[in-house]
Amino acid sequence: MKKLYIILVMTVTVLISGCSVKNRPYTADGKYFDTYVKVSVYGGSQEIVNSAMELCDYYENIFSVTKPEALLYKLNKTGSMQIVTEEDRHLHELVKTGLDYSREFDGCFDISVEPVSVLWKKAISDCSLPDNSQIADGLAQVGCEKIEVTDDEIRLNGARLDLGSLAKGYVADRIKEYLESRGVVSGIINLGGNILCLGKKSDGSDFKIGIKKPFGKDQDVMVTLKIDDMSVVTTGIYERYFMEKGELYHHIIDVRTGFPCKNNLYSVTIISPDSTQCDCLSTACFIMGKEKALEYINKTENTYAIIIDENMNIYYSNGAQNFVVQ
Repeated sequence: MKKLYIILVMTVTVLISGCSVKNRPYTADGKYFDTYVKVSVYGGSQEIVNSAMELCDYYENIFSVTKPEALLYKLNKTGSMQIVTEEDRHLHELVKTGLDYSREFDGCFDISVEPVSVLWKKAISDCSLPDNSQIADGLAQVGCEKIEVTDDEIRLNGARLDLGSLAKGYVADRIKEYLESRGVVSGIINLGGNILCLGKKSDGSDFKIGIKKPFGKDQDVMVTLKIDDMSVVTTGIYERYFMEKGELYHHIIDVRTGFPCKNNLYSVTIISPDSTQCDCLSTACFIMGKEKALEYINKTENTYAIIIDENMNIYYSNGAQNFVVQ
């Protein structure tokens, strides 16, 4: 019997102790990017945090792969676009960033994955495996080398893009820029488990971020981190998946095979000041596997990884344990 599991909890759980009335945050929340979003600021105003939340709607109408009015959706349909407006430039910037990472990771990350990822999104929704012929046809359309980006144009040349492994991080970085421009020095941005902290909490202490126990209950935490002005992003197989004949099929797709990645890992968490980088690396490092991921992160400045395998063993990159609350 097939079973569908959709874990509608955050990949990382934000652990914030009680605040005094004076330090109570202004908050706004909503559903964007197919996930729950919340922004909290200390020392700002409700108007500021409401405007920050409105940015989620603005960027969803640029980066959504499913909304017909979104720029990315239109680009995938038409195959090319001229860079004219501010919205165009945001898409242009993220496509360029995604291409750089796609080329760097050589198959462990590829923004042209949409012809395959769309099959697995439907599979998870329907609890039904795609046909092998569908996967083969999808893989034939994948390849970041097809994509051409100039200063004023994007041409896909038969490819289709899915920026889901970058967009939430990019949006978090833009919201942080906006909040800082309005004088906010303390706050937390949570885009469905993609966490970005501005400075420290209003009482001068670090934010506490919990890495969720894979397949555990909502508030089961394996590791608690102390975070100051950094982003924390986790990619895990327990977020969206279904079971077929005793085998788990999840949403993290290896474009080298066209199937969900199989490497005995449950989750990869990346810590870095740059949320776009965190978002990308959490996916790329998951697909790389433990050894290559740790080797890569250990060579990357001011970036850290925490990896949980299928036996609930925890592995840390150099310096990552410095963030752990003992």
